[in-house]
Amino acid sequence: LKQDATDRADAAEVDRLILELPQTVTLADEQQLVEVVDMYNGLNSNAKGYVQHLDILIVAVDTWNALDEQDKLDRAHAAHVDDMVNALPSLEEVTLDHEPDALAAMEAYLALNDTAKGYVTTLERLEGLLARIEELKFVYGDLNEDGAINNHDYALLQRYLNGWEVEIRLDAADVNADGEVNNLDYALLQRYLNDWEVVLGPVETVTPT
Repeated sequence: LKQDATDRADAAEVDRLILELPQTVTLADEQQLVEVVDMYNGLNSNAKGYVQHLDILIVAVDTWNALDEQDKLDRAHAAHVDDMVNALPSLEEVTLDHEPDALAAMEAYLALNDTAKGYVTTLERLEGLLARIEELKFVYGDLNEDGAINNHDYALLQRYLNGWEVEIRLDAADVNADGEVNNLDYALLQRYLNDWEVVLGPVETVTPT
């Protein structure tokens, strides 16, 4: 009888700890769960039979295990993105040839859930590389960003200045780099296409000493 009373008391203590578990279990509750599970496992078979809230403990443990498994997946997916970014060259060495890989890395990052995104450590580096690639793609006069300066760009600029709704890269249309897109740019681009000796973009000036 004395042993049975002890078993009941031990079971009651386990029940008390089970009821103290949070209703919504998170990964941060690991230590508390471990303590309750260890205490339950330490009971003898008779005392275990007196535990009334074992179902709550089982659900809590299953929930935590599912969260832990998802967390491992999130970390693995984040690590994969980090590996993709770390495989890219430095900011000084990146070229337009690296754009597909950089875009693939960003696409992989955007596909992550919010938790996994928080585990990615290379996002700032990736954003910097993509910005640098955009800079490399920029060419004064290439209004449609097809990699060439030709009559297509000239026609687009003409339409833009005539008020047409056209899609152009405005900074590329500012071929004299004065901060405005106007007829001066139109005239300069025309001369460039007619093989005049003109420079598109900023012109270096030499100050007499």
